[in-house]
Amino acid sequence: MLNDHALLPGDVNPYGVFVVPESRGKLNEGDILVSNFNNMANQQGTGTTIVQFPPDGSQQKLFAQISGRVLLIIFASLLISSHLLASQLGDWCPGGVGLTTALVVLKNGWVIVGSLPTFNGTSVTAMPGCLIVLDCNGNVVETFHNPDINGPWDMTVVDFGDHAVLFVTNVLNGISFLLAFSCRRSHLIS
Repeated sequence: MLNDHALLPGDVNPYGVFVVPESRGKLNEGDILVSNFNNMANQQGTGTTIVQFPPDGSQQKLFAQISGRVLLIIFASLLISSHLLASQLGDWCPGGVGLTTALVVLKNGWVIVGSLPTFNGTSVTAMPGCLIVLDCNGNVVETFHNPDINGPWDMTVVDFGDHAVLFVTNVLNGISFLLAFSCRRSHLIS
């Protein structure tokens, strides 16, 4: 059983839960990843951490801490790379980071988590957010945002290995959508 007292010091209010399907990098098959929705001040939509729990109940560890600064650095580095198309310059997250229950781990090690950020923990300041993609070592590698992504609250996946289909539900507009990916070793293609 997971509760705020079982987690590492920092973010609270565990929301997203997903069992790791295959071992890759820091991910161990059977481990449970948990995304936190609130920061340590308990403000909703401000959580930035994903914690990893081994199935035997031994000590949990931090899998990833995602900051808006990291996303900004990725976006800036993409602007400098002249070989990228304008449509690929989406590696930022509208409003920042506020992890949700939308959390999946693909067989090839990609971790995808939803972000529904707020400035002060209230729904009045909720922003559209994005889907954040991390590699198997907890590093942010890209984000996906478009008009269909408007408060990604929950998500499930059908994973075929070389491609995957996400079913994402939005809380800000109540619309659900499908997102298909071709899974490459170095990146995902939607």
